[in-house]
Amino acid sequence: MKRLLIIPARGGSKRIKNKNFKKFFNKPIIQYPLNSAQKSKLFHTIHVSTDNKKIFSLVKKIGYEPEFFRNKKLASDNIGINEVINFVIKEYYKTKKKFDEVWCIYPCSPLINEKDLKKISIFFGKQNNSVMTINEYPAPIFWALKKNRDQTLEFLHKAKSKIPSNKIKPLFYDNGCIIILKKKDYLKKFNKIKFTGYEMPIYKSVDIDNMKDWNLALDLFRMQKNFKD
Repeated sequence: MKRLLIIPARGGSKRIKNKNFKKFFNKPIIQYPLNSAQKSKLFHTIHVSTDNKKIFSLVKKIGYEPEFFRNKKLASDNIGINEVINFVIKEYYKTKKKFDEVWCIYPCSPLINEKDLKKISIFFGKQNNSVMTINEYPAPIFWALKKNRDQTLEFLHKAKSKIPSNKIKPLFYDNGCIIILKKKDYLKKFNKIKFTGYEMPIYKSVDIDNMKDWNLALDLFRMQKNFKD
């Protein structure tokens, strides 16, 4: 079984400067998913997809040298992960390398360890569809509120805001951790792919976009370490 792991790590993060290689408990945060992937022994090839020379040098230094740079056109804010994955697959096709599975793990995923990856791999092997990791919304989205300019609150879904939670089916969101593609879905647009969701515990899946998320991830990582001890 040949598995390709892609870790997308562009250099232009704005809300947290240098987020993809910022120190997280004295290690670059990208080192955590890389080491977990290596320890899992699941992957034939691990590729960090980056346009950034500093990230390239860093991952090379810790033992994961990328085979090629990401095209600069795929490093802007308006480029989705779908396009990045497809670019990497095409580049490997040029070298006659083909894979049975293509995984994508986001670089700011320090809470996922090798045991988690093995569990997800077993789950994926039982599915007919590609897989993405998900979480359930903590409250019904019909209860969503927005702040007006005068700071007053307004329901986004007024007609449904009174529905009790026990009468609302749970809804889920892509938690920005892992995507796994079946062969039949390589190079497709994501909106043409049927995904099965792998529901992760919330303490494993903080999507780090700002410093509040970063600090929460620090706290959860610290709690997990203490629990193991």
